[in-house]
Amino acid sequence: MQEKDEDQGPLLNESADRALQLIIYLRDTGAISVTEAAEHLGIAPSTAHRLLTTLVHRHFAEQMTNRKYRPGREIANAEPVSVARLREAARPAMTSLAQTLGETVQLVVLRGGNIEFVDGVESENLLRVSCRFGVQIPAFTSAGGKALLAEMSDAQIQDLYHHGVPTWPTSSIGTIDDLNASLDETRRTGSGTNFEESERGIIGIGAAIHNIRDEAVGALTVAIPASRFQPSKMPRILEDLTKATTQIGELLGEQSS
Repeated sequence: MQEKDEDQGPLLNESADRALQLIIYLRDTGAISVTEAAEHLGIAPSTAHRLLTTLVHRHFAEQMTNRKYRPGREIANAEPVSVARLREAARPAMTSLAQTLGETVQLVVLRGGNIEFVDGVESENLLRVSCRFGVQIPAFTSAGGKALLAEMSDAQIQDLYHHGVPTWPTSSIGTIDDLNASLDETRRTGSGTNFEESERGIIGIGAAIHNIRDEAVGALTVAIPASRFQPSKMPRILEDLTKATTQIGELLGEQSS
């Protein structure tokens, strides 16, 4: 029978607890260095390195060429939908949407407080937004990121940004109150918008993708050069975008049946 301390709860295995904390941190952050892992756990870098090496051995992490660590296949397999499966389901709808609108369409997933660009189809126009495969940026600067954050409760947002909202040079969101106000608007309209918030010269419109259990598993973002954006076309873009995300969700449902 496990001993219990009334003040501290069940006695923990310190090494196992650190490893589990590190898995959660890795899952939520997306990519971490040894130094970041050590600071997060309050341990020596050498100890953090041993923990990360163990996670790599068991496929909970993998080391990238820049020496940082990202989630491994065991973490990916625990997600509601794997990125590979999401890409497969989203590709036909993304291709069709990019051709219909003549603009770049990108697929993003949430990585803690960031979004990661995991796939995309570029516009055929000479002036176009390029795809950003593998790049991560703060979720609140992205149309698709806002669509995903809007799926969370205020308490979940507060927990996610318990250290405060990070600064971003082109974003006007600087506090939790700013972020909640933006997400309230996203919930009201059913789509996220990015008016040159992630980068000057780019307008984005995003919507979440839901699986058969109505979980948000990713988002599509239509990225438009600001010089070509016409506000009057927003209703059509939103209609086509919603059709695309619905189609992807239905395909995910068929794949799981």
